[in-house]
Amino acid sequence: MNVTAYDVFIWSASIDVAEQYQYYLHQQNKSLQSNQLFFNCTSPWFGPRCQYSLETNEFEFPALTTGHTCYILLECDRGGPFLCLDWREICDGRIDCLNNGVDEANCFELEINECKSDEYRCHNGQCIPEYYWKFKQFAARCLDQSDFSNQSPCPSQDSIRDLFYCEENACPPGPKKFSCGDGQCVNDFDECFNERHIMLYKSLTIQGNLSYHCWVAMVCLTQLIHQINQPFCDEFFQSTHILSSLHKCDYFTQFPINPVLLGHIYFLYQPQQILEVNTYSILLPNYVCYDEQLCTYLTPSFRYKSHTCRSAYQMGLKSNEGYSTWKEMIDIIKPYFYGCTSRYIDQDYSKHSSLYQCRNTSKYISKHRIADDIIDCYWKDDEEDFELSCSLHDPRRFTCTNEVRCRSPILQSSGCPSIENDRKSIDKILFNQICDGVIDILPELINGENHTDESNCEYWPCNNVYTRCDGFWSCRNGDDEENCRPSNCSRHFFECISPYNYTTICLPATEVRNGIVDCLGGLDELQLCQTANYYSGISYGFRCLYDTQCIESFIVCDSNGEIFYEEVCREWAYYNPSDLENKLCYSGALERVPFTLKTAEIYPFIDNTTINPVVYSTRKLPHIYLPSSQCTRGSLVHLWLGNDSYTSTCTCPPNYYGNQCQYQNQRVILILTLLAINTHRIYAVFIKLIDDDNNREEIHSYEQIIYVSKIACGQPFEKYFLYSTRPKDVTKNYSLHIDVYHKISLEYITSWYFKVQFNFLPVNRLAVVLTLASNQTIRSGFCTLTCEHGICMKYMNEEKFFCRCKRGWTGARCHIPIDCNDCSSDSICADSAYNRSICICPLTKFGNRCLLKHSCPINYCQNNGVCIVTGEQMADNSYECLCPEEFQGKKCERLKARLYIAFNDREMSSYLIAYTYSLDSSGPPTIREIVLKKLIKMQSSVTLYLQNPFQIVFIWINAKYLLAVLQHSLMSNISTSIDSTRRCPSVNELLDSKQIKLPRIRRIKYYHTVCLNRLNLKCFFDESYMCLCTTEHHANCFAFNHKHNFQCRENVHCLNDGQCLQNDPTCPVTTLNLGAQANGNINDFNNYNITGQGDLNVPIYNGGPNNPSVDLGAVAGISFGSYNGQFFGPKPNYDAGLNVHIPFGRR
Repeated sequence: MNVTAYDVFIWSASIDVAEQYQYYLHQQNKSLQSNQLFFNCTSPWFGPRCQYSLETNEFEFPALTTGHTCYILLECDRGGPFLCLDWREICDGRIDCLNNGVDEANCFELEINECKSDEYRCHNGQCIPEYYWKFKQFAARCLDQSDFSNQSPCPSQDSIRDLFYCEENACPPGPKKFSCGDGQCVNDFDECFNERHIMLYKSLTIQGNLSYHCWVAMVCLTQLIHQINQPFCDEFFQSTHILSSLHKCDYFTQFPINPVLLGHIYFLYQPQQILEVNTYSILLPNYVCYDEQLCTYLTPSFRYKSHTCRSAYQMGLKSNEGYSTWKEMIDIIKPYFYGCTSRYIDQDYSKHSSLYQCRNTSKYISKHRIADDIIDCYWKDDEEDFELSCSLHDPRRFTCTNEVRCRSPILQSSGCPSIENDRKSIDKILFNQICDGVIDILPELINGENHTDESNCEYWPCNNVYTRCDGFWSCRNGDDEENCRPSNCSRHFFECISPYNYTTICLPATEVRNGIVDCLGGLDELQLCQTANYYSGISYGFRCLYDTQCIESFIVCDSNGEIFYEEVCREWAYYNPSDLENKLCYSGALERVPFTLKTAEIYPFIDNTTINPVVYSTRKLPHIYLPSSQCTRGSLVHLWLGNDSYTSTCTCPPNYYGNQCQYQNQRVILILTLLAINTHRIYAVFIKLIDDDNNREEIHSYEQIIYVSKIACGQPFEKYFLYSTRPKDVTKNYSLHIDVYHKISLEYITSWYFKVQFNFLPVNRLAVVLTLASNQTIRSGFCTLTCEHGICMKYMNEEKFFCRCKRGWTGARCHIPIDCNDCSSDSICADSAYNRSICICPLTKFGNRCLLKHSCPINYCQNNGVCIVTGEQMADNSYECLCPEEFQGKKCERLKARLYIAFNDREMSSYLIAYTYSLDSSGPPTIREIVLKKLIKMQSSVTLYLQNPFQIVFIWINAKYLLAVLQHSLMSNISTSIDSTRRCPSVNELLDSKQIKLPRIRRIKYYHTVCLNRLNLKCFFDESYMCLCTTEHHANCFAFNHKHNFQCRENVHCLNDGQCLQNDPTCPVTTLNLGAQANGNINDFNNYNITGQGDLNVPIYNGGPNNPSVDLGAVAGISFGSYNGQFFGPKPNYDAGLNVHIPFGRR
């Protein structure tokens, strides 16, 4: 029949079935298995007997539903059946289990945990590599999200994202501590989207041992039942038996019978003392009771049986104030319990150096909680010990203006609080804010004189492309607004409407910008309502006459005649909205863009008919199928039982289990980021969760990753590891063992070891960054272990040895035989789990036994791209394309932007650097890429292929900047030429010696004269700016970063002390070798002047912006000569000199 194993696989059979068939084909005597049947399934059925079918013809991704999941692997008493434990509530600092607070047992281990110097300590005490804190890519790596500020709302409509980025996070530091069970966290008694808060209300309305009449009275008058069943109390409130029902309660009545907060705070009532009730507000308790041992600082005023209580008045509840919600009432009493502990103190921590004892209490907290804007101590001393906050020697802490405390790193996202009249430095404002008539920075005292952005402006043109026709008189005589709108007034008079009699007036220039409002909306004093932003520019609002209120212009100008007068000045109340809009919104743009190329001198000139426009592709959002209501999580699968008999079952994602995926699983989550020094290699990564407590080293679960360094470098892999027993044995020690192999040769490289800490946690997250160095070697050497059938090795990251076993052996000492016959002869038998071999396949094979051959679909990669198989699903995400340099995209389907540069008078140079910029909306220029290109002798032109379209391109060559491209619109294909006329000199070449020596706040005021005095000048730069000369011969400057670090992390590519340069310190595309004479396959370069050591910059300055020099330890890289590594498949047509790209923004 010529049926191959691949045919069986695509018949919707499992990999195991396909491998069985392949094994059958390999047998010489096929009669032994000839009676086994293989089925070709018709859609939507699949499986070895085509017995399974999903609800739809497409796979349903596990998604969130309104069903609630529970963590039942810890015996927890939640005070009834309504509210179960969520795994995020374990070690959250709040008692949730009424059986001795078992959810907070052992959690103090997290509080006293300290991290290594190259690690970031999460707020909950766990540690992640410094890399994740520094780069903050993709999402949070701390379980409590304390390393990441941009938390997206959970849940979302993206079910794939929710499965990990919502479902696998605990609540972040702050007030939102109630877990909704799906990634959403809210304040106590706030609403959850999935209504888990209703479960909380239900648990508080349990009748318990109360009589029915008493329970109805209490549940209605406290309004707890309103959230569950609003009409329930209607009849009760209309009856005349309210007080009599109350008086049937005990003299002291605890209600609710369960704690209302923190697992130990109760309300105590005296119902028989109540003589009248208000059914419109919540019935207040007489006493608030708590666990005295957990809150030792509170002095009780009343004791009743086992209760330690304080009067409601002492806890901030006032009987003369009506409370309409439970959240309102809880928020009042909550601060009194900030200083309570979540466990009984049973040992002395006073000598523990990493802990801080709250003043006059028995509570200890980690010193890392100091100054984090979260009150942990009753007296708030944890937020007021400024000296301690700055003595922790944490380099990630920061200070704000006029503060003496060092803030916790978790506050970096929110930054410093805004301070009235807080002004920025000259480098922190837009260039066009200088000398515009509004002081934007604090005065700088120089030689006894104060200088601001508005001082020494005699050489600054007030009428320029930014100030012209923005509605604001930047020039004192209004020249910048001349002829911008029709006017009935003489020149240098300002036309507006009087706010007193609503007539047209002509205001003399001396009364404009004098701080006194003379015009309707304060049009003559727009500086009073100016808002400046580096990215959006300057906007002006309207000033009210009788107060200091500012009204944003869009409220009036975009109102279409519909104005809500409570939003505007009260003197406008009787003014017709349309007339008001006409009078106020005709004065000009009322805004100023942060940057414009409107007056730029275009280069090169291109006929509009030849411009290659930028085409943006549109993508359709994938349709997400929500799972059946029968499955709380996961997907519903139909199962054929035979004949006409069917049933259904739920398939669960790894973080859930149960017949409806309703239970939360114990698990280890690994977030693995691999960084490769050599980006032209493919690696096989084998990861196993093992039991460290016996010589067998039992494997509980394992994963394999195919890592293509050029494509996936720096991108995280997120993997689940489950335990072999449920619940796990918390008395054992577990670890993750990671082995790395070359995928093509299957040569072993090295191993890492990571202990799974804090076994009491239901979810353990390990965030790991591994660098695959180009010269990584096997570490053996002296070893204390005796390996019976293996080699003693040392882990890369630990002073710990292990036995690397030969084929057919496993165990801590390689003393346990295993059957490796399951693995194909060309694969590696790495270990054994569940009586089955674990095989690592060569690049062209897959399957549990590596018996199946796989390849990419024909012509999967377009434009001569090289296809690599990275997965077994035979779907798009199983293939990766390595594209020629002209193309990009998943399948190399998109052309890159092309820039052709001709050198008209090129001096000898071994490389160039291209800085490409574009304008987003109307924002300042944004750097898109920095490209390094190798040049050969006598090369007269070069072609660069760029990931993004561009508008501005500067070329750095021979220690000079050249302006190569300047266009009004984005370009994706352009040719240009450069010569000495395009050079951008240092400003120090252009100013006189006296001006050069001026402080920058004064020197910068002369920049317009630089363009005005040199009519052929195209551009110039200083230590912070790159400036373009406009057609009006004004300077148009924007922030330009001259410093980029491209030093190789490992200089293994260069001989004879040559300089090694790479485009990225962690994931270089290629490498450039410069400096000394090179031997062998390394090209011979001219020596180049190297300035500075350590962190080397491009360029660096010696005493100012004169003569910048490229620091060769900090330039991006290219690899040329012989290929360091192996190539796979047909080699694409790569240029001899590869482009090196530094993309800016998200990977």
